[in-house]
Amino acid sequence: MDFSPARARRYVVPGLLALAVLYAIVAGLRTVGEFDVGWQLATGRYVVQHRQIPGTDVFSYTASGKEWIYPPFSGVLFYALYLLGGFRALSWLSAVACGATVALLVRRDSALTATLAVVAVPAIVFRTAPRAELFTTVLFAAFAATLWKQFRGERAPLWLLPPLMLCWVNLHLGFLAGLAMGAAYVMLELLEIPFASRRRAALMRLRQAAPWLLATSLVTLLNPWGPFIYSAISRQERSMTELGGFITEWLQPYVSAAATLREALSWRNPDSGYWWLVAAAIVAFGWSCWRRQFGVAVLLAGATYLSLAHLRYQGLFAIVAVIVGGTVLSDLGSVAVHRLASRFRYDELGRWPLETLGVARLALLVGTVLLVGVRCADLISNRFYLSAGQISLFGSGASWWYPERASAFLLRERLPGNVFNDFDLGGYLAWRIGPQYLDYVDGRVIPFGSEFLSHHHLMMQQGPESADWQQEADVHHINTIFVSVARYAGLGEFPLLQFCKSQAWRPVYLDEVAAVFIRNRPENAAWLNRLQIDCETNPFTPPENLPMDARSGRNAESFNYFANAGTVLYALGRRAEALKYLQSAEAIFSQDSNLHLTMGELSQADNRLDEADHEYRASVHLRPTDIGWYALGRLYVMEHRYDEAAQAFTHSAQLSYQPAERYLLLAEVYVLMHRSEEALKALALALRLSPYPSSSQQGAQFYARVATGRARAWLALSTDGVDRAVEFQKQAVELTPLDPGRWMQLAELYKIQGRPELAQQAAQRADQLRVK
Repeated sequence: MDFSPARARRYVVPGLLALAVLYAIVAGLRTVGEFDVGWQLATGRYVVQHRQIPGTDVFSYTASGKEWIYPPFSGVLFYALYLLGGFRALSWLSAVACGATVALLVRRDSALTATLAVVAVPAIVFRTAPRAELFTTVLFAAFAATLWKQFRGERAPLWLLPPLMLCWVNLHLGFLAGLAMGAAYVMLELLEIPFASRRRAALMRLRQAAPWLLATSLVTLLNPWGPFIYSAISRQERSMTELGGFITEWLQPYVSAAATLREALSWRNPDSGYWWLVAAAIVAFGWSCWRRQFGVAVLLAGATYLSLAHLRYQGLFAIVAVIVGGTVLSDLGSVAVHRLASRFRYDELGRWPLETLGVARLALLVGTVLLVGVRCADLISNRFYLSAGQISLFGSGASWWYPERASAFLLRERLPGNVFNDFDLGGYLAWRIGPQYLDYVDGRVIPFGSEFLSHHHLMMQQGPESADWQQEADVHHINTIFVSVARYAGLGEFPLLQFCKSQAWRPVYLDEVAAVFIRNRPENAAWLNRLQIDCETNPFTPPENLPMDARSGRNAESFNYFANAGTVLYALGRRAEALKYLQSAEAIFSQDSNLHLTMGELSQADNRLDEADHEYRASVHLRPTDIGWYALGRLYVMEHRYDEAAQAFTHSAQLSYQPAERYLLLAEVYVLMHRSEEALKALALALRLSPYPSSSQQGAQFYARVATGRARAWLALSTDGVDRAVEFQKQAVELTPLDPGRWMQLAELYKIQGRPELAQQAAQRADQLRVK
């Protein structure tokens, strides 16, 4: 059999390319559950119906009239597709965009870049969900591929860059990534100039590209706001920084060596691909430095750093890793093969090195076929979506997460406005119940600002009888509350049971994914008399055409219905009913770690602690998660098993996107164990990893807890530590001066310090605050 490299390349590279694109399309074809697509659809509808581009907020009553700059034409395209085929058309758009992006990455002569493209698919899929960012992902791939070809001295269609940028600047604010890629290309060429053998070629390529790069920069001004679009980017970046840990995709992933290695070795888990790409980028960085290609090394290092700094950039990093890193590694492989072939050219092994290369390429194809086959089977069967806690499923259409029935109820009954909603739900409601009802908040950061979004986050945690809720309802004329109670991005963000028992707000609708409440006021009496329900007896009715027989097959929609309903019933205290629903879900699919987590919480609530321990451990065995280890740690604290609790919270912190909170908990456990030095180390880690600005309300609460933890640790550390403890507790009081508990803790420390007058003053202040 002929195993020559040329013959292998003829079949292997096209095969790998086809696999990469096929995998991308299958991975991209999933139900639409994106939180932002709703307000982007609403933007498109507004532009088409009013024939004008909004320059101020028109979707909310809390930010109405405030300046809002956002490229409008992605919304117009989404709206046109929706009119043609509904959410199904948007699902297919995502699949096509993902496939197109991957196709742009692959070099037709490199098996390695095709393999890396397969590895990159999960990161790219995440950034090609049907929202405006989809266009940034596709267009960035086109820019990166074109400019890399130019740098490599190949024929590159540079003339395409200005028209692509003209589209980009009117589709998404991410057009800045295209300009950054252009700047990166200039950097690549400039760092070639110091080397005499490469200087002339670099200058020639730079002269060829310069007019097209200049034109690309200038066309960014051809948008409805001209140069002011850059101010929108600046405001958005500033708001994201101020929000700290509020927006998940802007968080900095905490890189734990143990957690990273575990995830990287989980080949069946698509998230492992990110770490494979990081490893490839590191090797390519080293080879580039060895070859003195310092521009390439800087580009790879910069892209890797950004992906580690913010989750949002992992898709763009994947593109750079495949195009640039793949080419560099292919060059490295070619050098290694030629040296090997040269060494053995005249000995008895004959053509062995080259034939081995052909065999290796075929083996690479076979291995990739197996990987893609397993991954696609997991996607099509919904094993991945259910076990990974996704709100989407394989196929086209709308996600089960969208509260379609609750929205129809609100419109049908013409409930009183204004409507308060949670952050994640706002985008969908802007589309589904607008323009009849304006929303309270949605995913558009710019018109609301970080201060308002932080305020909303705190409102979601307040009880219904609080003065804050009364004031909020009076100021904004809120008469209806519409919140998600889905087990993902819903339940747990809102005190459902408290609102169900409230006299200020009464429930009028409840299903497994949404709840609706009306303010209990005389003007709303007609609705309340007709629609009011009792959360303790409210029946749960499945959506139409949903198979309810668990034995009929592994039905993902049925599983989600049972799992969601069981979780809501547990939150309402209807634990016997909750257990039946959760068991029905388990009969359909038992590999969902979150399902076992809920069953563990249910067992713990019933004081069946051994069963709770078993369920929590089953959860972290199936998929180690921050929340799974956190729940196990809480259980161990309750049982005074502090050593095991400390281990659980350590695992939780290693997996968390917000590890600062977990290290704070770990420190509190160490204090209970009288291990003050370890508590102080954990508190130092919490401070270093904190995402909160000190000026924000969340930041004040967090840093006050840290200061209190330090006070307790120093007090237990030695008799000399009481002075340090007082200083730290004073910091906590300064950060949260209206918290009576902090004042009482300071009073106790003053007593221990032997300062009774100050202790009395602090205690009196605590009493005054309690009266208020």
